[in-house]
Amino acid sequence: MSYEAQSDQNPEEVAITSVSSQCLDLVEQYRSNQTTKGETVYKLVQTIPPGEAEAAESPEQTLESYISMLDDWDRDHTLSEEGERGDEGRNNAKRTGGDKRDATEEDNPDESVHKRPKIDPDLFPWTIADRVEGSTLREECIATKNLIANYTLDIKLAKAHLLNSGSAPEYPDSEWRSILSGLPTNLDAVFGGRYSTEHESKISHEIRDFTISTREATTSKSIKSAGDWFIAWNQTAEATTYAFPHRRKECQEYGRHILGLFAAFAEEHHPLIFNYDRAVRKRVALRRDLLLTDLADYGDLRVQYLDVRGANSGKQAQAVSGRRSSRRSGDACLRWNKGTCTSAAERCFYQHICSYCRAAGHVNGECTNKPKTSTERGQRRQIA
Repeated sequence: MSYEAQSDQNPEEVAITSVSSQCLDLVEQYRSNQTTKGETVYKLVQTIPPGEAEAAESPEQTLESYISMLDDWDRDHTLSEEGERGDEGRNNAKRTGGDKRDATEEDNPDESVHKRPKIDPDLFPWTIADRVEGSTLREECIATKNLIANYTLDIKLAKAHLLNSGSAPEYPDSEWRSILSGLPTNLDAVFGGRYSTEHESKISHEIRDFTISTREATTSKSIKSAGDWFIAWNQTAEATTYAFPHRRKECQEYGRHILGLFAAFAEEHHPLIFNYDRAVRKRVALRRDLLLTDLADYGDLRVQYLDVRGANSGKQAQAVSGRRSSRRSGDACLRWNKGTCTSAAERCFYQHICSYCRAAGHVNGECTNKPKTSTERGQRRQIA
């Protein structure tokens, strides 16, 4: 289908393409020396609209792709100038000899100003620390570290090779990059992709050697229960062990750990566990010496997200309480009247009031409003 046909059917694509065209025009103006780099970046920021929460690509990522185009042009332009100077120098050397070539270099000391010096990784402080302390890493951590280092040398090639393999598990295209890069995955995106029937379509616009692609924003389901979490986690564990086979036992044990938390907490508090899981996976992704099963290293996160005194648990509990209070029943809580209700009055779905007289402060068995004799009960029936 042609682009013109698509634009007739979907006005949103026309707006996206219009923004892309404006940004590409700004890039072309910079490449033709009509504007400075600072002016171009400023205009790009004004042109790119703010993104939506469900958008596949944020405005920052879009801006970064255009800035990369500007940087690529600077690099290619510098290399081209250096090549021309090199050719000219070689031609002069052939005509005048090597001695004059040395004289030319002395007369033009600024000729190598644009050459970028090579970085020496051996001088990085962390490189020295890795040499000294690297042996303390466990075998699983070393294996994960080496695979991530290999994948990220060319993440696009690694991802394309993986997706073309015959036994790759089904997994959202956008989350494979996170796994190969050692970043935490978005389980909401995994769960939503499970029930989505739409392909992640893209709108592409080519200019010379560059292609700008914008993904369409699609709505997805989010995780709201323990069952939802395990559907997403089982997929993630399968994809993780496909790229990191040595992590199979680690993923299985972590899944059992979260299952135990779901069993120990009331269902209304399960959102606390979702946040705890996100925090644990984030910490593991940011460090190369941790496994998901190093539970002793997550004690602070357990308190922060699961303990009632935690910094983050209170906010979540208030949100859950607010949602429940807006749809509470007006009936008396029979469990509370029997003395078996485990919920606080403000969190219980039913009212903690007497089931006989509906007054607060006492249960049915202690109600003083009950008739004591059969005559009184008959009179109450007649009045009723």
